[in-house]
Amino acid sequence: MICPLCNCETDRVLTPKIRSGESRSVYYCEKCDLGFLDDSRTDDDLRAFYQKKYREEYKPELKAKADSEKLFDSYVDFQHDRIRLIEPFLNKEKKLLEIGCSAGMFLCHMRDRVQEIIGIDFDINSAEYAKNKCNCKVYTDPIIDTPLEKKSFDLICAFQVLEHVRSPLEFLLQLKDYLKDDGILFVEVPNLHDILVSTYDLKYHEQFYFHAAHLYYFSKKSLSLLFGKAGLVGDFHFTQVYNIINYIFE
Repeated sequence: MICPLCNCETDRVLTPKIRSGESRSVYYCEKCDLGFLDDSRTDDDLRAFYQKKYREEYKPELKAKADSEKLFDSYVDFQHDRIRLIEPFLNKEKKLLEIGCSAGMFLCHMRDRVQEIIGIDFDINSAEYAKNKCNCKVYTDPIIDTPLEKKSFDLICAFQVLEHVRSPLEFLLQLKDYLKDDGILFVEVPNLHDILVSTYDLKYHEQFYFHAAHLYYFSKKSLSLLFGKAGLVGDFHFTQVYNIINYIFE
């Protein structure tokens, strides 16, 4: 398998089986410290999946029906670490865009802290809920297909999004185009070296952690390499973003 970040060949497999018992391999590049799913879906395939089907499979309560209000209520109170990191850069003159805003659980906290908030999410139901809940514009198309102006945002946030996109480098370069020259990009991803996977021998969690929606599993090293290719520099912070509910359903 060819590493999508460095183009080196690797045959090392992190797992041959992912969540729900599906037989699909996640490969590992030692040079980049990157995990990546063997996946053939196109951008159009992924967009169609996130428009309607994603929340049927990935939701706060696995046995309950997907519901935007329940999604919002489940996660709105777990935004503290994100807010803490971004707060020093907020003021009433800033314009903020969140890619993958879901039902608006982070955007709602930004509503009174900046001049304008805008969201993008492929999930049609969540986007509509976020638009009404946060009283802001929310688009359901890729950023390049929206009427948003380039070089117009002071802050762009992409929380738990980069691991879902077909081409992370292209994605970052697109976001960079929409940032002002002195703008700031906030990116949050799951850690390839999640302590429950890398340190503790929890086989059930390992099969839970690796799943079909995540095309990539980044580390500090692989993110640094990726950001370097995109011409981005910045700081790294480590935090625990999921509440205990995320582990109960293993």
